[in-house]
Amino acid sequence: MAKTSWFVLCICIIFALYVYVYLEIGIFINLLMSSNNIHERWRNTDQVALGNKSCHTPSQKKDNTKKQKDSALMEYLKMEERTSKLKTQNAKQPRNCKPETNFIFNKPYKTGGSTVGALLYRYGLKHNLIAALPAEPTSSVIQPINGSEVLTLKYPCINKFPVYNYISNHIRDYNYTLFKQFIPKAKFITMARLPFRQMESLFYWKYLHISLGLQNFSNPFETFLTNINYRKNVDRFVKSFLNQLGHNEIKDLEKRLLAYDKEYDLVMITEYMEESLLLLKQLMCWTFDDIVYYSQKLSGRKPQHITSKMEEVLINKLGNDIRFYEYFNKTLWHKIHNYNGDFKNDLKIFRSKQTRITGSCSVKKYNDETCDLLRMDVPMYRRLIREVQFNTFCGNKTTEF
Repeated sequence: MAKTSWFVLCICIIFALYVYVYLEIGIFINLLMSSNNIHERWRNTDQVALGNKSCHTPSQKKDNTKKQKDSALMEYLKMEERTSKLKTQNAKQPRNCKPETNFIFNKPYKTGGSTVGALLYRYGLKHNLIAALPAEPTSSVIQPINGSEVLTLKYPCINKFPVYNYISNHIRDYNYTLFKQFIPKAKFITMARLPFRQMESLFYWKYLHISLGLQNFSNPFETFLTNINYRKNVDRFVKSFLNQLGHNEIKDLEKRLLAYDKEYDLVMITEYMEESLLLLKQLMCWTFDDIVYYSQKLSGRKPQHITSKMEEVLINKLGNDIRFYEYFNKTLWHKIHNYNGDFKNDLKIFRSKQTRITGSCSVKKYNDETCDLLRMDVPMYRRLIREVQFNTFCGNKTTEF
């Protein structure tokens, strides 16, 4: 009886092992077939994406890859556009808001003003506003005459020019009272940049590192500021930027800062460009599309380290500028704190729209009005607007100006 029980038990164990091995072999075969199918699908997909080596040239493969990248980017941008529209609809807008059409942008040197200047010209052109342009076609500067008249481009076909809407230029000998009368009810805007970086940018923009033979130094700007051999050059070159705001000598700085604060409706900060533009949008009651920008005059040179010795020289020369920057940097964040709406959400919406539109324009080359206008720089806008206004006021007259 015991032997029979052991025999039955052995038969059961052998049967169980047989079933187990059979199942494992089946699973292995299925996995192998699935792997082959996956590999075949991957090979086919790879051939579609990269091109068949036997019938595609390298240039064709490159073109196919680029087309796929562009197609993928366009699909992504379309999705972003749909998302952006929904977000924009939910963005809070100030009540009883009417777009401002009169403004004066005092464009300081080397602050990112070219980017903002082009944006403002674009707005003026799209809304048929009248721009006050420099009197000389090749000039980028507007200046008063004897402190009583603003020297601007004249059109010989009309005796009295209509009221101007805006200025978006460098202004020499700036006089707030005069310009307030020149464009009534204008919003006054300017920019500030960390003076160390502003001076560094101006140094390379004027090619002083080349004219002084410093291009082979690891940090030409540092050598310029700290080497005693260039002391006279430093004294001539490193001067306050506040003279662009109409004041060469400021006796009471704090009093002058308070006056600037009253005169300017917005002092934008270069280091916080998008935050500043969002404040500009609310100040002017404009749309997100109005403040989308295309960075102009970007330098390929990376900012270099500002050493303590460099700071010492610059602080001694630019003390008022540093205080001006600190004051209006603080003012900027005060305005952000008092923003009418959800600033973080609106900033997110703006950045999404900025990425979508600039990304789309990086794919679209030309003959797209939105992208063509976005890519135009300040000199191009001045030439175009000068022609448009001449045609508007003088019609088909052949008089040159």
